[in-house]
Amino acid sequence: EGNLKLALAMTRDYLNKGVQAADLVQEANMALVLTAEEMADEENKDSSRIFEEILRERIKTALEEAVEEQDTERKIGEEMAARVNILQDVSKELAERLGREPKVEELAERMKMTPDQIKEIMKVTMDALSITGEEG
Repeated sequence: EGNLKLALAMTRDYLNKGVQAADLVQEANMALVLTAEEMADEENKDSSRIFEEILRERIKTALEEAVEEQDTERKIGEEMAARVNILQDVSKELAERLGREPKVEELAERMKMTPDQIKEIMKVTMDALSITGEEG
């Protein structure tokens, strides 16, 4: 129980860093469980001190990795949103200039990307529209 309190206390330092509190608690709890399982066989008079040191480090690492992963996902989302916006602008500009909808190859050339990259951005856009119900 004391170790669970330690795990919960350590999560406080990572609140408001982009990861939900429940996810932080889960990460800390998993670190606690894994450390307890590994140390269960220790027959050492210093094992409780060693256990707490290892536990603190593992919880800290797990929480830092959770925050870093969430930050990376956010950055990828922002980058993809920017690409979608640029693709929409370029598509509109080309449509006005050509008098028709541009082909994927034309968009790719204009944006200095491959046709597959353009298709991926279009797919993400369509997936987002279908999720929000704006398709059709």
